Amino acid sequence: MFNETFQRLTGFPPYPYQLKVAETLLSGQSTLLVAPTGSGKTWAAVAPYIHTKLNHTSGENGQVPFADRLVYALPLRALASSLHGDVVDAAKRAFGDDRVIVSGKDRDYRRQDIIHITLQTGECQDDTLFEGDIIFTTIDQLLSSYLNVPLSLPRKLSNINAGSLIGAYIVLDEFHLLEEKKSLSTSIEMIDRLRDYSTFMVMTATLSNPGCDRLSSLLGLKRIELCDKERLALPAESKRHRAWQFISSSLDASAILSTHKRRTIALCNTVGRAQELYRNLRESCPQGTSVLLLHSRFYPEDRARIEAEVVEKFGKHAHANDSIILVTTQVIEAGMDISCEVLHTEIAPVNSIIQRAGRCARYGGQGLVSVYELPEPDKTAPYDRKLVDKTRDVLSKECTLTDFALERRLIDAVHGEPEAHFLDSFSIYAHREEVAKAMAGDNPGAISSLIRDIDNLQIIVTDKPGQIEFTPRKWPVSLSVPRSSLFKLVKDELTDGLIWSAEVKDSESNIWMGMGWRDVKNHADILGAWLVAVHPDIAEYSTDTGLTLGVCGAISEVRYIDRPPLPLYSYRAETFTEHAKKSLSAFEAILYLYECGLRKFAFTLNVNAADLISILNALVALHDAGKLTEGWQSFASSWQKIKKPHQAVLEPLAHTDYDPLQDAEAIRKVPPRPPHAAEGAFSLGDFLFSDLRLKDGIAVAAITAIARHHSGRTSTVREFKLVKEANQIAAGLLKHEAIKLRMPANTLECEQFSRYLLIDPQLHEHEPFLPLYWFFVRLIRLSDQTATKEVNKLASLYTERDRNVC
Repeated sequence: MFNETFQRLTGFPPYPYQLKVAETLLSGQSTLLVAPTGSGKTWAAVAPYIHTKLNHTSGENGQVPFADRLVYALPLRALASSLHGDVVDAAKRAFGDDRVIVSGKDRDYRRQDIIHITLQTGECQDDTLFEGDIIFTTIDQLLSSYLNVPLSLPRKLSNINAGSLIGAYIVLDEFHLLEEKKSLSTSIEMIDRLRDYSTFMVMTATLSNPGCDRLSSLLGLKRIELCDKERLALPAESKRHRAWQFISSSLDASAILSTHKRRTIALCNTVGRAQELYRNLRESCPQGTSVLLLHSRFYPEDRARIEAEVVEKFGKHAHANDSIILVTTQVIEAGMDISCEVLHTEIAPVNSIIQRAGRCARYGGQGLVSVYELPEPDKTAPYDRKLVDKTRDVLSKECTLTDFALERRLIDAVHGEPEAHFLDSFSIYAHREEVAKAMAGDNPGAISSLIRDIDNLQIIVTDKPGQIEFTPRKWPVSLSVPRSSLFKLVKDELTDGLIWSAEVKDSESNIWMGMGWRDVKNHADILGAWLVAVHPDIAEYSTDTGLTLGVCGAISEVRYIDRPPLPLYSYRAETFTEHAKKSLSAFEAILYLYECGLRKFAFTLNVNAADLISILNALVALHDAGKLTEGWQSFASSWQKIKKPHQAVLEPLAHTDYDPLQDAEAIRKVPPRPPHAAEGAFSLGDFLFSDLRLKDGIAVAAITAIARHHSGRTSTVREFKLVKEANQIAAGLLKHEAIKLRMPANTLECEQFSRYLLIDPQLHEHEPFLPLYWFFVRLIRLSDQTATKEVNKLASLYTERDRNVC
């Protein structure tokens, strides 16, 4: 059965190692896969999940999926985008266009026959809440979601994505590219924490043998790699003859042209050197040979156009007669399915060189990889100098045929000792303390210290920054560059009036007042900036070369994207009971996507899965219990009388009518809306702790999920009084006559609530229940959001109908 699915997706039967991977994953075992570039690692990882997803019908033949969703994380956005496109195309060919959807937003959870294959990166935000079945994303997006500081979500949604990792199958591809003391350490800590709740696959072609041995032992991963016989049986390996040579001079246009045949790739370590080499080649290339440039500083639409041309000219189906040279950077280092006859690269650590070499003779045939000295050998940035020096020592100046076995020996010679030393000395528990601080909100620099130092800012090239439009429906496109690149531009009086820093205009209200600009005069101004405008006298953008700093260019128009409106939430009046029932209906529709997570919790925490579902029903039904207070209902009643003065409010409400475009000013005339999330959690405390089926830790996780279902940092409870109908409404929803919601007796009880009854990631005794809290709060928030969206869709249909009638 799996063989059939695999062949439908790829057009080929699986290799023996791919069958072994599938067997291991389907048994629930996490895996470390070591395989050569171009050997089909991606399909080894993805096909088993697609097989179980599309062939699973809950309850039939006792079949159960091994994971609720697949989160496929890569170090680079370009790789995530490329693999996403490949898998979407294959799935559509195999199963039909109508069964594949490429966005996770506004998902219809009642359509169980559909597979959602989504892309979530900084550039392409199609699935900010990780709602897809297969989510291609970056390591940054994955780890920031795990740390409760998601890069693509506002602070109030900080806790919603971590729960998507529970019951998931998480692939960490190109693992060797992660930074040891940051993203690599955090990934190891995450795998260790979630090993009982999630299935992991770590994939690499260039992690050293000592590194693989220690990693698999540390995390309990089953190591799978190809034996020589299997490897040599791969078409690419058996038909490929790739030679390496080290050249002691630096890379230039003449060296490239002297060896060019039909398809050549030249790879530089920095964008600036790549741009310079591209210009030189354009000037000296013979007629009939075209040159492309690809790096990270292009606008998205230009980069997509160039990437498509690269795949067309260098992919499997490229025309043999094309004569073309690609100048590029690390953006193609791994994952991009392209090939050339000759590859030129600046020296880098040997694991990076091997990844780059994977783009040479990828589909077989003769290939030559020439490795060049740096223009200034002691300046190895962005790479570690010691690793570059070691690589230089092991590379031969003679032309040497290489294969995977030789590449592994080179990797061990350069990376074996430092990787072994790092993993031998690494303490999961010491790093967990730093992770816990981030999860608790006590580390504002969590992204930089635990993932990577994303010290970039955004640039717009323009001579008139004051004319740039910033509106809810129109926003300028900017380019991300390292902050250090801007330091080089700031040259005292020479750049006065040529660089400006953006500032959001202050307002005492929450009304958007626009953007202001001030001159950048020194490095301190750059340190505090997040968006800068640069005059075309000192920066240029072109569709061929991208952003170039330090040169004079032509004035170009500012580009814009049509953004959806900034978050503007509209509501239709609902009684508390109506909203609770709609939320329960949404929960029932969503639950099938969380079956594996439920089973994992039931086994690990030694509880009955049915009891967990029962408590989730209660949490979803009563997540807004804090609205059954006199203060909240007084606000709701006052506002509803303004909105619809002739319509009486007969029972407690969960939502009022509200249109942010019309009501923003009017709502300020009524008393402010009281908070309700933590108050609702407090009111449910006695009920949850009295449930003899639940351990205290489970009750604490449940209470925290209610308290933080609107904001991941809520901790304060205010004194409140419940409306007289509160207990009757709660009992009716849960069909539980004995339920009694609680009110605080005094201020001290409110203070003790946040101290003793909320999950604290930094407390050892709360650690086992932290993943359960993430799971609970995700299901509550998704159920609430889904129910609200459905009501608002209905309301918008009525509004449109009324307009048509009028």
